[in-house]
Amino acid sequence: MFQPELGWGLPYNVIIDHEMNVLWGAAANFEGETLLEAISVIEGALQTMNDEFPEGPGDDDGDGIANGCDPCPDSHLHYPGNFDFSQVYSHFDNGAVFVPSVDIFDLLLFSDYIVGGGYITECILENHDVTGDGFVNPFDVIGLAQIILGNSWGLNN
Repeated sequence: MFQPELGWGLPYNVIIDHEMNVLWGAAANFEGETLLEAISVIEGALQTMNDEFPEGPGDDDGDGIANGCDPCPDSHLHYPGNFDFSQVYSHFDNGAVFVPSVDIFDLLLFSDYIVGGGYITECILENHDVTGDGFVNPFDVIGLAQIILGNSWGLNN
């Protein structure tokens, strides 16, 4: 069926912005005037993004995913295994600071979460994959127990 608003056929090329809006489309090769038009639309979309995010999207936790797209943009504030995000006040030669506290309560919370079938979000995976295997499962609970006991056994801690 011919639909003139969509063009003459396939393949149909589209440009979609960061909010998943279709900005431009054409059933044509990217050359000549079509290429220039597509580049103009892309440059306009980039300018719109720069206007919305004048300081750039940022990557606060340094994981290579921009804050706006990162399901866990503050993962740098969390410590692997610190499931309840507790902190203790510690004294060092250069002063006193709060440091993450990983203890038996974290182990119990983590175990309950795994056994209870809690949904493993990207943030939980990023912060609590103690073994570093790309999964959060009972092996991570065992790994966390080893960390608490002081036996890291080569785990990512």
